[in-house]
Amino acid sequence: MNRPVTWLILGLLAGCATPINVAATHNESAEFAGLRTYAWLPPADSGDPRIQEDRIMKLVPPLVDAQMAAKGYRRLEEGQPDFQVRYYVLLQVARTMTTAMQEFGQHSDEIWTPDYAPRLQYQEAYDPYGREYEIGELVIEVHDPKTKEPIWRGFAWAELDPDDSQTKSRSTIERAIKKLLKKFPPQ
Repeated sequence: MNRPVTWLILGLLAGCATPINVAATHNESAEFAGLRTYAWLPPADSGDPRIQEDRIMKLVPPLVDAQMAAKGYRRLEEGQPDFQVRYYVLLQVARTMTTAMQEFGQHSDEIWTPDYAPRLQYQEAYDPYGREYEIGELVIEVHDPKTKEPIWRGFAWAELDPDDSQTKSRSTIERAIKKLLKKFPPQ
């Protein structure tokens, strides 16, 4: 794997101007109050060879471990944990389509004339242009070890910034994990 793609992926949730978005969902019938210990499941395979880079796969667990420890959870290397953790990383190509009029605040292809009839005017101003970019998403799942089913799933995503440094990328992923795990356990 070449270095630029590796660090692009490590820049997964990076960008000063791009916010880190997070969301979480959980099984309403799951009991979270008694959870104290956890163990790692093998990371889910995204099928994307760019993501299976050893460096990426080794970066997320220690950052999650640190946040879990800060919340009072203890990682078990052996024995029966109260819950199991798994993560995966996804890359998606996103596209936006914008017209020149949208760029200037006009969000409709219709311009109302004095006789209140909608008419398209200045068609050349409506020629769309697009932008293609990558979205990186980190998904962390908490599983019930007895049922093997997820009881909590959190998502963090942002537009990738290929210009981020290695240090900034790591810091941004760390912030994303911290922000995401604020939603665990659900309140």
